[in-house]
This record gives sequence, structure tokens and C-alpha cells, in this order.
Amino acid sequence: SWLSTQLQRLETWQLPSGGFGWWMRLCPDTSPWLTVHATHVLVRAKAKAISVSEGMLKNALTCCANIERYFERGTPESCKVALLAKALMVRALAATVSKDQLRKEVEALSERLGTHGGTATSCWNLESAAFLLMAANLCDCNKVAVALLRAICNHAHETAETATFPTSYGDDHAAKLLMIHSNQRTDAIVLMALILASPQSPLVVKTMMGLFAHQKKGRWSNTQENVWALLAIDSYFQMFEKV
Repeated sequence: SWLSTQLQRLETWQLPSGGFGWWMRLCPDTSPWLTVHATHVLVRAKAKAISVSEGMLKNALTCCANIERYFERGTPESCKVALLAKALMVRALAATVSKDQLRKEVEALSERLGTHGGTATSCWNLESAAFLLMAANLCDCNKVAVALLRAICNHAHETAETATFPTSYGDDHAAKLLMIHSNQRTDAIVLMALILASPQSPLVVKTMMGLFAHQKKGRWSNTQENVWALLAIDSYFQMFEKV
């Protein structure tokens, strides 16, 4: 299939680190954001019974486990925590590491994010919290999951019909460029976390309605928003409507 061919092509771009970079020939450096993003693609593809090279996936997951070593000097702390949280979510989804090990990492990152003790830090944002909530649920780290769920719900902007979760990485322009952030993408990521952690919450349907309220001509504003919105809609379908 076309998708299998593209995944085979992706393997030719994998770096010796197991990660991926933006400019393969000119500057073959491992990009933390792209590595975690590509590894997430591989894990999701395998879950959908699409053929994925086991060697490529194993090497990519190993790189994700050590992703902090590839952060460039000057990377904002908010971006580091977000990428570490997403990498944890991807690794938990892959289920190739023991839950005990993942729980230790989730608890440590929760303290770094600032939710473990109920306080927020300068690197707190809803996107990081949602990624970490998914990881916490997947590895049964209940104490962290409860605290994160409460914090996320408390940040909801609700109307009678919708819920949205505006967030930011601060005023740092580099952070915005590095994370390719948008509020609609955050809404989709939070929706996925809510479906996993609290599927009966009224916020699930309201967040879905809020996500669709920003759709224009059948799509959202960019590929990141489209991808995460479709993943969230698929999660909703698999949880509530699959026969």
C-alpha cells in the first residue's frame, strides 16, 4: 500500500541515533520534536495493523527514551517538558517498557511540570498536562492522573455547549516555532486525554463540539490541527460508537 511504502521510505531517513532530523544531508542532527512525532506515527500505524519495521520502531523508541540529550542549548523549559511528556505518552502507548519504569518517569516529570504537589510552574501548559495524563493512565499512575485531570478540567473555558482549552508556551517566539502550537491542536490533545482518563465527563462531548466549532470547510487550519483532530475523533468513535 501507499502508506507501507512511505513507512519504508521513512526508515531510509532514520539517523544512527534512532531519531529523525529536518535536513538529512545538510545538517543530520536529531530533532527532538520530529523524532517524537515520527515515532508516534510508527506506534499508531502498528496499532492499526499496518506493517512497520520492528528495527526502526525499536531504535526510534530508544531515542525517545533519551530524547533530552538532543535538546539544543537554550531550549525553553516549557518545550523540554512538553516533548518529554509526549515522548512518555508515545512510549506508554507502545507498551514496550514496564509500567513500573514508566510510572517512575511520569512521577518525576509531574513534579517538574508542577502538578504533583498541586502547584503550577512557569513551564505549565495544558498540552504538556494532557500528554502526561495520557501517559499516566496508560501506565496506571493513578495519583498523578487524578491531579492532572483535576488541573485540566479546572482550566476549561466553557459555554453552554462547548469547552475549549486555550494555552500557550509563554511569550517566547522560539517556543511557539519549536512546538508548532495552536489552541485547536491543544483542544484535540486534551480531548484524547479526557476520553482516556474520564470518558463519562461532560467535558468530553463539549470539547468535541468546541473542536468542530473551529472547523472550516471540513478541515482545520493546518496539518497539525487536522492530524490531532482526526486522532481525537477516532478515539471518540472507538470509545463510544464502535459496534
